[in-house]
Amino acid sequence: MIKSVIRDIINYADKYLCLRALMRDENAKVHSLAGDRAIEWSWVTVRLPAEPCRVLDLGCVGSVLTGIASRQGHYVTAVDLNEIEYEMPNVVFQQGDIIEMNWGDAQFDIIMNCSMIEHVGLGGRYGSRDRNDGDIIAMKRLHDLLATCGRMILTIPVGIDAEFRPFHRVYGEKRLPLLLSCYNLIQEEYWHKAKNSKWGICDKQTALNTVGSAEFYSLGLFLLGK
Repeated sequence: MIKSVIRDIINYADKYLCLRALMRDENAKVHSLAGDRAIEWSWVTVRLPAEPCRVLDLGCVGSVLTGIASRQGHYVTAVDLNEIEYEMPNVVFQQGDIIEMNWGDAQFDIIMNCSMIEHVGLGGRYGSRDRNDGDIIAMKRLHDLLATCGRMILTIPVGIDAEFRPFHRVYGEKRLPLLLSCYNLIQEEYWHKAKNSKWGICDKQTALNTVGSAEFYSLGLFLLGK
């Protein structure tokens, strides 16, 4: 009798542990950013003009966007705190902090700001250093670099306002308007990863209600004018 009870307990424990492991795996699938780059990069690339123009790519290292813009015939200034991995026609690489760099009288028709601004001012990742409101300061500086009819193509984490040092900020009801305050909003789109672990387009409020973390958030995609 005792052996039978012990065997039942062990079987129950095994099933419980297997169920917990499955739940963790499913939770990890839902609460992860896997697939986000496909959404962000496609948003950016289809908004590049057909005619060659002056493009600024921010946070270019590890991204395909500089290469795509160059192959489309654009003249690209690619900026990152780290060293770029390649050389390519029509690409000028500048290593440094976008706030501290001397831009002279430079003007750009397109600024590609893809999943970059949320890191500015949060020290400890990507070689950045701490700076209060670094993201807001940078957005104002970038506004000065836009040509009169220029466009910024922006992608950022959205959800309930939060800061997850040293990883990123998540922009919500409070900080999102501050980030965009210098710009004219031309187009916006929001994506959320639902319980089936797949990204899908959603309304703004659903995205801004997302409880983010160091590994998870919803996506806000924007086309901005000066």
